[in-house]
Amino acid sequence: GPETSSWCPGPARKFEHQRREWSGEGLRRQVVIGEVRNLTRRADYSTTSALGYCFPKQDIKLLGRIMQETHVSSATKQVFLACHGAVESWRFLICVALACTCVGYAFLGVLWFCFSKVVHGLIVGCHLLLLACCGASSYACVHQELNFFTNYFEPHSARTCMWSCTGLAWAVWLLFLAFCCCNRSAIRT
Repeated sequence: GPETSSWCPGPARKFEHQRREWSGEGLRRQVVIGEVRNLTRRADYSTTSALGYCFPKQDIKLLGRIMQETHVSSATKQVFLACHGAVESWRFLICVALACTCVGYAFLGVLWFCFSKVVHGLIVGCHLLLLACCGASSYACVHQELNFFTNYFEPHSARTCMWSCTGLAWAVWLLFLAFCCCNRSAIRT
């Protein structure tokens, strides 16, 4: 837009002015104390409107002072700082976007060429994890010193909780095994 200018006050200078006048009661003294400022015409800052505020376009130091010394909500400050960071480091953001695109296509390539091996590996990993949980909980049932429920409950309740967890772990593994057996034709493809 067109350049505009405004009258801006300069630094303050203190003054004292005394006036004496005669009246019917005698000599009277009037003292006026104040400050005076010289006004100078300055060009206005070019601004842009964002988030309900006007921000200077080209003076980053002034913008930083405005953000620190005025009441702007923390959400607005975060959005502004994020946008300012994105504008300042756009080259880095483009590099990150390109790297993410390459990693995404590499992942799609792995899925295209090795998807069945990945699925079989995940199934074997789940079986091993579930069997390890079953084994650890069964071992803790036999050896009460390894039962971590004894830290929270009395011995009889701790033993009951551990046997319940062991039964639940074996039930989950058996359900997963049944699911894999029933759907092995889908897993092979």
